[in-house]
Amino acid sequence: MKLRELSAVLLLVATTLDCGEPPIRAWVDDSPHESRFVTVNGVTLNYLDWGGTGDALLFLPGLADSPHIFDDIAPEFVGRYRVLALARRGVGQSDKPASGYENEVLVEDIREFLDSLGIRRASLVGWSMGGNELTGVAASYPERVDKLVYLDAAYDRSDTAFIALLTTYPVEIPLTSEDLKSLDAIRDWMMDGWAKGFAWSDATEAWLRDIVRVLPDSTVEFVTSDTVRRALLESLMGYQPDFSMIRSPALAFYAFWPPGAYVDEDAPEDVRARVDDWLERRVYPFHRRNMDRFAREVANARVIEMRTTHHWCFLHKHDEVLREMKRFLLDDQP
Repeated sequence: MKLRELSAVLLLVATTLDCGEPPIRAWVDDSPHESRFVTVNGVTLNYLDWGGTGDALLFLPGLADSPHIFDDIAPEFVGRYRVLALARRGVGQSDKPASGYENEVLVEDIREFLDSLGIRRASLVGWSMGGNELTGVAASYPERVDKLVYLDAAYDRSDTAFIALLTTYPVEIPLTSEDLKSLDAIRDWMMDGWAKGFAWSDATEAWLRDIVRVLPDSTVEFVTSDTVRRALLESLMGYQPDFSMIRSPALAFYAFWPPGAYVDEDAPEDVRARVDDWLERRVYPFHRRNMDRFAREVANARVIEMRTTHHWCFLHKHDEVLREMKRFLLDDQP
C-alpha cells in the first residue's frame, strides 16, 4: 500500500473513532422505481416507473404533492401491472408554468403521457385532487380506462358546502419561518399537522424531499410557488365532476376523519368541542352526500366508508386500503 493510500485509511479510521458512534448513512430513496421525464402537451413531466409487464396502473397524487407519496403502496402491484406515478404540471420535478391548470388541460397531459409510453388502456388510482383527473379521463376517454380507484378523492369540490368547510376550519396550523429553517423543522411541522396520526415512512420522507428544496443556508422552501398553488386550488374547486359519465368499474374510499386527525387528546376542551362541531356539521355531511351520490351515479361502483382515519388513508390504514385495492384490481380479474 502506498503512503498516500495508507494515510487516507488512517484518517478515515481516526475520524470514525473520534465520533464515538457509527457514521450516519445519508438518506436514500429505496423504493424500486426509476425517475424519468417526458415532454407532453408543451410541458416536461416527471414520472416514476416501478416496472412490471402487465397492464398499466397509473397513480396520481394530490394538489401540490409528489408521486413519491405512493412509494410504499405502488410496488405492491408490480406482479400484475406496469406501475407508474405521474407528477402533474406544477409539482415536484415537473415543469411549473404560470397557467394551464384547468382540469381539462391536466386530463390532456395524462392522455398524451399514456400515448408517449405506448399505453392504450390503463387503470388509474387518484388521491385527493387526483380524483378530478380520474373522473375527467373517464368522461373524455372512456376507451382508455380499465378501472378507477379513488383514494378519498371522489368529491364535488365546486359545491359551496366544500367552500364553507374550508372557511370554517376550526384549528390553525400556522407555518412560520421557524418551520422552514431546516428539513428537520419542516418535517416536524408536517408530523404535527397534516401527517398527524401515522408513522413517518420512507414514502413520506421521499414525498417531503420532492415538494421542498433545501437552500444553501439549510432553510427550505416549497417547490410549488404560491401562484401555482392558487391555480391548482382554483382548478380543484372549479371542476364540476359528472360521475354518471364513468363507465368503468370504480372503487372509492371515503375517509371520515376523527377529531384526533386535528387535535391531540390533551387539547383544551373548547378546541375539541369546536372540532367535533365542525366535523359533525360540515365535514361528515359533505362526505356522506358525495359518497351517496357516487354510489348512485356510477353504474359499477364499490364504495368503502373508512372510519377513524383521515385524508392520508392509504398511509394511515395501509394494510386495509391495500387489501381492498388488491381485491378490486386483482381478484376481480376475469
